[in-house]
Amino acid sequence: MSCDLRVCFIGDSFVAGVGDPDHLGWVGRLAARTEREGQPVTAYNLGVRRQTSADVLVRWHAECSQRLPAAVDARVVVSLGDNDTTHEDGGPRVRPTDSVAHLGALLRGAAAAGWAAFVVGPPPVSDTAQNQRTAALNSAFADVCHAAGVRYVGV
Repeated sequence: MSCDLRVCFIGDSFVAGVGDPDHLGWVGRLAARTEREGQPVTAYNLGVRRQTSADVLVRWHAECSQRLPAAVDARVVVSLGDNDTTHEDGGPRVRPTDSVAHLGALLRGAAAAGWAAFVVGPPPVSDTAQNQRTAALNSAFADVCHAAGVRYVGV
């Protein structure tokens, strides 16, 4: 691998850093820390507010392939799920089984492209019922990642 490390961070508003008064979010802070520790990195923040796993699945490959050519050390960090567990019109925006299938498809696509993947689970929000749904999804996401041989961190 080359020393040209490029990382696409794909996901929702938590990836985008929505609500951070410094407009860095965890992605910007992680990229800055990586540089300070001596590892040059090009970090692409591809978070989009209110997007579900279905939305991310539609766009992620086209966005990442533009930024991760074959000659680089290419990585993909995925973080999604809170918007899936948000209730609208009497139910979750995305059914849990579909969320799991979307993550699995994304990870298979990353592996096929030769991009190392890492998954960050959905964080808790200020809604107890949603946090229960998110905790269940977190567990299912961990299982998908384990089966795919992809590192996973629950939040």
